[in-house]
Amino acid sequence: MLTNVLLLLPSILCLLAIAKTIMLIKDNKLLSEQLTQATIILQKKDSLCQKLKQNQQKNSAFQKTLNNAELTTQLQSPRLQNETLPQQGLKQNRAPEKYRFIHSLAEKGMDVTEIASTLSISSREAEQIIRLRRLTQE
Repeated sequence: MLTNVLLLLPSILCLLAIAKTIMLIKDNKLLSEQLTQATIILQKKDSLCQKLKQNQQKNSAFQKTLNNAELTTQLQSPRLQNETLPQQGLKQNRAPEKYRFIHSLAEKGMDVTEIASTLSISSREAEQIIRLRRLTQE
């Protein structure tokens, strides 16, 4: 009887090993299918991400163009107003108050350094404003 048990034990172990192998093969197949599905989803998400990046780049480029156009319009606005005002019989825009004040100080005999220190501006700025004023009066 002991011999029968000893002969039967390897057969049982062999059957258990075969059953475990079959279970592992099924698990492996299931995991492989899940990996394939996850890869497909990842590829779709990556494609969507690329499209979103392209849209963002287009929007960014458009925004830069829009900002440049807006800046250009703002810079041209005073010039356009000055061109249309004389046609309408209106007075042109006067110089900024700082420019008029610098000019009046220069007319009173103050030199560039005194004007600059009085108004807390650089000497170069004061000198440029005085030169521009003289040029516009000539």
